[in-house]
Amino acid sequence: MPGKPIESAEEWGRRQAASAPSWSDAKWQRICAILRINIATSNTKSSPSDDQADDESQSGAKAA
Repeated sequence: MPGKPIESAEEWGRRQAASAPSWSDAKWQRICAILRINIATSNTKSSPSDDQADDESQSGAKAA
């Protein structure tokens, strides 16, 4: 088409994603049930002290 710039695939993908409706929690749950996967329903992030302990144990393993 003359005069119309060709858009990149990345731009097209972003535009399509922006125009698509977002999924409800119920739809995510149905998809997870079909695929037999679990998604955490609450914040499962460990405390900072747990992260620090994990970092120390990993650095010790690398040095050994």
